[in-house]
Amino acid sequence: MAIRNVAGGESLSIFERSWQTYHLLVAHDLMQHHALGQALEQRLLAWLAERQVAGLSSALAMADLACGDLTTLAPLLRQLPLRQLEAVDAAAGVLQQAEARLGPVPYPCHWRAMDLLLWAESGAEGPSGTWDLITCLFGLHHLADVDKWRYLELVPRQLAPGGRLLIGDLFRLPGESRQQYLERYWARVNSWTVLVEPSRQLVIDHMASSDYPAEGEQFVARAASLGWQTRWLWHGPDRAEGLLELWLPRQPRPAG
Repeated sequence: MAIRNVAGGESLSIFERSWQTYHLLVAHDLMQHHALGQALEQRLLAWLAERQVAGLSSALAMADLACGDLTTLAPLLRQLPLRQLEAVDAAAGVLQQAEARLGPVPYPCHWRAMDLLLWAESGAEGPSGTWDLITCLFGLHHLADVDKWRYLELVPRQLAPGGRLLIGDLFRLPGESRQQYLERYWARVNSWTVLVEPSRQLVIDHMASSDYPAEGEQFVARAASLGWQTRWLWHGPDRAEGLLELWLPRQPRPAG
């Protein structure tokens, strides 16, 4: 969960106010968590094979930012050949839930209560150096655009050569204003009959106070201007949710 949003962090996250509502969203796949998780898993398995061909280690140091309680990622984290994991979330209380949900794993885990932008600003590194894999699911849309760009500018110093940044988040359509996006998504929320009306209103109120998704192609263009290479891996049916892969081109070896 990101905490530094345009509203100044005053509004409580839906995750802090009603875990029951959040888990209903996930259980009924109302925000496409299942499809996003599948796309993420498919890409990571393919990327691990690519690393093997390139002679790179398959034992990954991974940081998961805005980790929440790991509802989406826990099954995948139990499969990946990790050598260490750092899970970061601004809501300190959720980290115990994340640790319990992940359960015992054969690699060290570090649970850090920290704003994802502060994590990037602090130059946080893994105990043995930089990270091979950084994931951030449904976190960046809580940040103002200037803070999103700051994040993209700072994260490269945490990424190991050949590493990947995978962002699964909410994005606006080309030319779509924030208000147009909100109204489009609110119509979708109001169709979620599995949620009782107070819960739907909770989601709508949370979005109104805390959601500032970037325009997808503007985000890609800004990343490119900062030296990132990018590839869309997946979009949800109405293109509100998306999964984006980012990496930095390898620097040529010096001659001689």
